[in-house]
Amino acid sequence: MRKWLVVAFVAVVMPNIAFTAEDEIYGTYKLISTSQKVVATGEIVTLATEQGFINYGRDGRMMVILTRGVRPKPEALNKMTAQDRVALFDSMTALCWDL
Repeated sequence: MRKWLVVAFVAVVMPNIAFTAEDEIYGTYKLISTSQKVVATGEIVTLATEQGFINYGRDGRMMVILTRGVRPKPEALNKMTAQDRVALFDSMTALCWDL
């Protein structure tokens, strides 16, 4: 049986308060660190090669982009193989939310 990992993403640590319309949380924040916890053992592992951004827009939209591992930069889009595209796609996560 495969043991699954719980992955936590924290871009900005914010206090547990209710935000009002006057509060300014809008903008783009860079991911500063990531870690994962192995549920079976409780071990916490820091992931050094992950990068990402989260953006909060004034219009109620939120966007997250995460990349994992060392991603190769393609020489040219027209020279990429299907396998190259799949590898890049599999190492990225993106999420958008419209509130």
